Amino acid sequence: MGLKYDLFDIMAAAIMIEEPILIVEGKDDFQIYDSLTKRINKKVQVYQSNEFEDHYEGCNGVITCVQKLQPKYAERAENVNKIIGIIDKDVRDFRQDLPTLNGLFITRHYSIETYFATLNNLKQLVSSITYNINEEIDDEILHLLENSFTESLDNLYMISLEALRNACSDGYHTEVGYDFSAARISALHFLDDVLPKLESKKIDLENFAGELNINLTNIKLIAKGKWYLYWYLNAIYPAIKDLKEKCRGNMIAQCRSCRVGNFQDCLYKTKSDYRIDHLIEMMMTFIDDHECNDIFEIINNLN
Repeated sequence: MGLKYDLFDIMAAAIMIEEPILIVEGKDDFQIYDSLTKRINKKVQVYQSNEFEDHYEGCNGVITCVQKLQPKYAERAENVNKIIGIIDKDVRDFRQDLPTLNGLFITRHYSIETYFATLNNLKQLVSSITYNINEEIDDEILHLLENSFTESLDNLYMISLEALRNACSDGYHTEVGYDFSAARISALHFLDDVLPKLESKKIDLENFAGELNINLTNIKLIAKGKWYLYWYLNAIYPAIKDLKEKCRGNMIAQCRSCRVGNFQDCLYKTKSDYRIDHLIEMMMTFIDDHECNDIFEIINNLN
């Protein structure tokens, strides 16, 4: 078995070779943050928290790493620009246990996956799974696709609110927990079972939301990122597959093939039949510069 790294040795080496370090929660985040650093041409070494001695994966692993680094930050102020940790916000703000540590960055959404459910990334997805190109896909079509998602957002909000209530209230009898998978909470049989139960709790849940000053517009703060992105694509993908018929019927701005009557070559035809998990993997290879601006800013501050 290989030996884990010493946190201070890695920090010293990083200073020597002038490549700062970003510590992330685990393997799910490793590629994400590596791609974000490459996007802005920043040479940064990305480490998972459990690569270091006496530290585990997850947000608590990152937090303990950053706690261990506090004396180094106090010793020399510029050290905070050499090595930092980054964690998902989760529900820490609602539970009043957000850590205030030098060198720790916290995402503004519940978790990182939410950063990938954007109109710009949707345009890239459509051009990847159909035969059309970015320049030919107008915003009107993208908004039409996103409407399929926003129409179902009330249900995701109530599910997330129930999970948040469970996370914040000891002994609460819950119908949904944040440990539920995205596929599970999106399944029709689950929704048929749980939504009527949440409807009976609606007044209580809305009062709870009012106490926390949250509503549907704040859904990105309380919906687990994996849930949000799955729900987004699960709602939108059928609408993407329907674009071919809408294009042929001149119900949307027609593609170049349909404009000249080559309906059999419609550029909105999907190249294959895709699973939602596959679409998620694709979506997370696209980066929306505007959406990720807060993360780029913290990475750019490393030197």
